[in-house]
Amino acid sequence: GDDDCDGSVDEGVRNRCGACGPEPAEACNGLDDDCDGPIDEGVCGGCTPTAEACDGVDNDCDTRIDEGLTRTCGTDVGACEAGSETCSAGAWIGCDAVGPSPEVCDNVDNDCNGVVDGNQRACGSDVGECQSGTQVCTAGAWGTCVGQVGPGTETCDGQDDDCDGSIDELNPGGGAACGSG
Repeated sequence: GDDDCDGSVDEGVRNRCGACGPEPAEACNGLDDDCDGPIDEGVCGGCTPTAEACDGVDNDCDTRIDEGLTRTCGTDVGACEAGSETCSAGAWIGCDAVGPSPEVCDNVDNDCNGVVDGNQRACGSDVGECQSGTQVCTAGAWGTCVGQVGPGTETCDGQDDDCDGSIDELNPGGGAACGSG
Protein backbone atom coordinates (compact mmCIF):
# COMPACT_ATOMS: atom_id res chain seq x y z
CA GLY A 1 0.00 0.00 0.00
CA ASP A 2 0.79 3.71 0.24
CA ASP A 3 2.71 3.47 3.55
CA ASP A 4 4.01 7.06 3.44
CA CYS A 5 0.62 8.54 2.31
CA ASP A 6 2.05 10.35 -0.71
CA GLY A 7 -0.34 8.89 -3.25
CA SER A 8 2.23 6.39 -4.68
CA VAL A 9 2.45 2.73 -3.76
CA ASP A 10 5.83 1.04 -2.93
CA GLU A 11 7.94 3.79 -4.52
CA GLY A 12 11.70 3.47 -3.84
CA VAL A 13 11.26 0.57 -1.40
CA ARG A 14 13.09 -2.53 -2.52
CA ASN A 15 14.25 -5.63 -0.63
CA ARG A 16 17.86 -6.98 -0.71
CA CYS A 17 17.08 -8.84 -3.93
CA GLY A 18 15.98 -5.60 -5.64
CA ALA A 19 12.25 -6.43 -5.78
CA CYS A 20 9.28 -5.06 -3.88
CA GLY A 21 8.05 -6.84 -0.80
CA PRO A 22 9.83 -8.89 1.82
CA GLU A 23 13.02 -10.82 1.03
CA PRO A 24 12.36 -14.30 -0.34
CA ALA A 25 12.93 -17.20 2.07
CA GLU A 26 16.20 -19.14 1.89
CA ALA A 27 15.79 -22.70 0.53
CA CYS A 28 18.24 -25.62 0.68
CA ASN A 29 19.19 -25.50 -3.02
CA GLY A 30 22.78 -24.22 -3.28
CA LEU A 31 21.58 -20.64 -4.06
CA ASP A 32 21.47 -17.38 -2.10
CA ASP A 33 17.66 -17.06 -2.27
CA ASP A 34 17.43 -14.21 0.27
CA CYS A 35 20.28 -12.21 -1.36
CA ASP A 36 22.33 -11.80 1.84
CA GLY A 37 25.60 -13.44 0.71
CA PRO A 38 25.68 -16.85 2.45
CA ILE A 39 24.16 -19.80 0.61
CA ASP A 40 21.56 -22.10 2.22
CA GLU A 41 22.26 -20.71 5.70
CA GLY A 42 20.11 -22.29 8.36
CA VAL A 43 17.97 -24.39 6.01
CA CYS A 44 20.12 -27.42 5.19
CA GLY A 45 20.58 -28.87 8.65
CA GLY A 46 23.40 -26.47 9.44
CA CYS A 47 25.65 -27.35 6.51
CA THR A 48 26.61 -24.65 4.03
CA PRO A 49 27.83 -26.38 0.84
CA THR A 50 31.28 -25.50 -0.43
CA ALA A 51 33.73 -27.29 -2.72
CA GLU A 52 34.87 -30.62 -1.29
CA ALA A 53 38.37 -30.41 0.20
CA CYS A 54 40.74 -33.06 1.57
CA ASP A 55 40.10 -32.25 5.22
CA GLY A 56 37.96 -35.04 6.71
CA VAL A 57 34.81 -32.87 6.51
CA ASP A 58 31.67 -33.15 4.35
CA ASN A 59 32.21 -29.76 2.70
CA ASP A 60 29.59 -30.18 -0.04
CA CYS A 61 26.87 -31.41 2.37
CA ASP A 62 26.18 -34.68 0.53
CA THR A 63 26.81 -36.88 3.63
CA ARG A 64 30.08 -38.22 2.15
CA ILE A 65 33.54 -37.11 3.31
CA ASP A 66 36.42 -36.27 0.93
CA GLU A 67 34.82 -38.15 -1.96
CA GLY A 68 36.23 -38.10 -5.49
CA LEU A 69 39.29 -36.01 -4.70
CA THR A 70 42.51 -36.74 -6.60
CA ARG A 71 45.59 -34.69 -7.37
CA THR A 72 48.89 -35.13 -9.15
CA CYS A 73 51.95 -36.05 -7.14
CA GLY A 74 55.63 -36.46 -7.87
CA THR A 75 57.47 -34.85 -10.74
CA ASP A 76 58.18 -35.41 -14.43
CA VAL A 77 61.82 -34.30 -14.11
CA GLY A 78 64.48 -36.72 -15.39
CA ALA A 79 63.64 -40.40 -14.95
CA CYS A 80 60.84 -39.54 -12.51
CA GLU A 81 57.21 -39.71 -13.60
CA ALA A 82 54.34 -37.85 -11.94
CA GLY A 83 51.40 -39.90 -10.72
CA SER A 84 48.21 -39.32 -8.82
CA GLU A 85 46.98 -39.78 -5.28
CA THR A 86 43.55 -39.78 -3.67
CA CYS A 87 42.15 -38.24 -0.52
CA SER A 88 40.97 -40.52 2.26
CA ALA A 89 39.82 -39.28 5.67
CA GLY A 90 41.62 -35.97 5.29
CA ALA A 91 44.96 -37.31 4.03
CA TRP A 92 46.46 -37.70 0.55
CA ILE A 93 47.43 -41.36 0.01
CA GLY A 94 48.50 -43.81 -2.70
CA CYS A 95 50.83 -41.70 -4.83
CA ASP A 96 51.75 -43.93 -7.79
CA ALA A 97 54.55 -41.69 -9.12
CA VAL A 98 57.94 -43.07 -10.17
CA GLY A 99 60.42 -41.48 -7.77
CA PRO A 100 64.14 -40.77 -7.88
CA SER A 101 66.94 -43.32 -7.62
CA PRO A 102 70.66 -42.87 -6.97
CA GLU A 103 72.47 -41.15 -9.83
CA VAL A 104 74.54 -43.49 -12.02
CA CYS A 105 76.72 -42.71 -15.04
CA ASP A 106 74.20 -43.49 -17.80
CA ASN A 107 73.25 -40.16 -19.43
CA VAL A 108 69.94 -40.12 -17.49
CA ASP A 109 68.86 -37.84 -14.63
CA ASN A 110 68.23 -40.74 -12.24
CA ASP A 111 67.90 -38.63 -9.08
CA CYS A 112 65.51 -36.20 -10.81
CA ASN A 113 67.38 -33.06 -9.75
CA GLY A 114 67.39 -31.58 -13.26
CA VAL A 115 71.04 -32.51 -13.94
CA VAL A 116 72.02 -35.45 -16.14
CA ASP A 117 74.95 -37.32 -14.59
CA GLY A 118 77.57 -34.95 -13.13
CA ASN A 119 78.25 -37.44 -10.35
CA GLN A 120 81.83 -38.03 -9.21
CA ARG A 121 83.86 -40.99 -8.06
CA ALA A 122 87.36 -41.58 -6.76
CA CYS A 123 89.91 -43.01 -9.16
CA GLY A 124 93.45 -44.28 -8.79
CA SER A 125 94.97 -45.59 -5.57
CA ASP A 126 96.01 -44.33 -2.14
CA VAL A 127 98.50 -47.20 -1.59
CA GLY A 128 102.08 -46.18 -0.88
CA GLU A 129 103.13 -42.91 -2.49
CA CYS A 130 100.10 -42.95 -4.84
CA GLN A 131 97.17 -40.58 -4.32
CA SER A 132 93.68 -41.05 -5.70
CA GLY A 133 92.00 -38.46 -7.91
CA THR A 134 88.46 -37.74 -9.06
CA GLN A 135 86.49 -38.61 -12.19
CA VAL A 136 83.30 -36.82 -13.26
CA CYS A 137 80.58 -38.50 -15.30
CA THR A 138 79.50 -36.53 -18.36
CA ALA A 139 76.93 -37.75 -20.89
CA GLY A 140 77.15 -41.34 -19.66
CA ALA A 141 80.97 -41.65 -19.65
CA TRP A 142 83.56 -41.30 -16.89
CA GLY A 143 86.07 -38.55 -17.61
CA THR A 144 89.83 -38.42 -17.04
CA CYS A 145 91.12 -39.05 -13.52
CA VAL A 146 92.09 -35.60 -12.23
CA GLY A 147 94.49 -35.05 -9.33
CA GLN A 148 95.84 -38.59 -9.29
CA VAL A 149 99.45 -39.36 -8.39
CA GLY A 150 100.36 -42.68 -10.00
CA PRO A 151 103.07 -45.25 -9.22
CA GLY A 152 106.73 -44.50 -9.82
CA THR A 153 109.88 -46.61 -10.02
CA GLU A 154 110.76 -48.31 -6.77
CA THR A 155 113.95 -46.86 -5.30
CA CYS A 156 115.81 -47.57 -2.10
CA ASP A 157 114.23 -44.76 -0.06
CA GLY A 158 112.06 -46.44 2.58
CA GLN A 159 108.86 -45.72 0.64
CA ASP A 160 106.50 -47.73 -1.53
CA ASP A 161 107.24 -45.80 -4.75
CA ASP A 162 105.54 -48.30 -7.08
CA CYS A 163 102.40 -48.45 -4.89
CA ASP A 164 102.26 -52.23 -4.67
CA GLY A 165 102.10 -52.44 -0.88
CA SER A 166 105.79 -53.36 -0.39
CA ILE A 167 108.63 -50.99 0.50
CA ASP A 168 112.00 -51.19 -1.28
CA GLU A 169 111.33 -54.74 -2.49
CA LEU A 170 113.55 -56.66 -4.89
CA ASN A 171 116.68 -54.64 -4.12
CA PRO A 172 115.88 -51.60 -6.31
CA GLY A 173 118.92 -50.06 -7.92
CA GLY A 174 120.87 -53.37 -7.95
CA GLY A 175 124.02 -54.19 -6.09
CA ALA A 176 124.08 -54.54 -2.36
CA ALA A 177 120.79 -55.12 -0.52
CA CYS A 178 118.81 -51.94 0.03
CA GLY A 179 119.49 -50.45 3.42
CA SER A 180 122.83 -52.23 3.98
CA GLY A 181 125.80 -50.08 4.00
